[in-house]
Amino acid sequence: MIMDIKAITRHVRVSPQRTRNVIDLIRGAKAQAALTTLQFTNTKAARIVGKTLKSAIANAKEQEIENLDGLFVKEVFVDGGPIMRRFIARAMGRATRIRKRTSHVTVILSDGSTEVSKAHPREAQAATVENAAVSKDKHKDAHKKDIVRPQAKDSRLKSGAFSKFVRVKDQKKIGMHEKKGM
Repeated sequence: MIMDIKAITRHVRVSPQRTRNVIDLIRGAKAQAALTTLQFTNTKAARIVGKTLKSAIANAKEQEIENLDGLFVKEVFVDGGPIMRRFIARAMGRATRIRKRTSHVTVILSDGSTEVSKAHPREAQAATVENAAVSKDKHKDAHKKDIVRPQAKDSRLKSGAFSKFVRVKDQKKIGMHEKKGM
């Protein structure tokens, strides 16, 4: 029986961008190999993702999954949590906002041979909507003729220094010393 095991860690004080760098290392890997990778990755985000992965493995034991060695990371993604705003004093009585970002880490393990999702579910959904809009625009403009770009250069233009085009009329006015600086 194919079963998905999920673990979520919320309100972690690491920015989502830094955490995404870590989760890209373990996506699609076997659970034990992912733990080893995270163990030797020296970042705060790696420790947090490692704890979440250990929690997912413990959830699998609790649900009495018989093949713990066959578990792999089916999906892993990070969402942004609430942002704590602080202020720091600046010159001339001003203040600058400091945003202390938080993350929600989700790890989904599977024991079967299902497909591995490479993107966050919301990003995949947005991509399908975007592709539908592009194909709709493509069909809408299909009756229009293709834009024909002239192959020959305009006869009034000559290539100047550094591949700039200058009209012949203007080339006569510009001296050689000025043409080099163009």
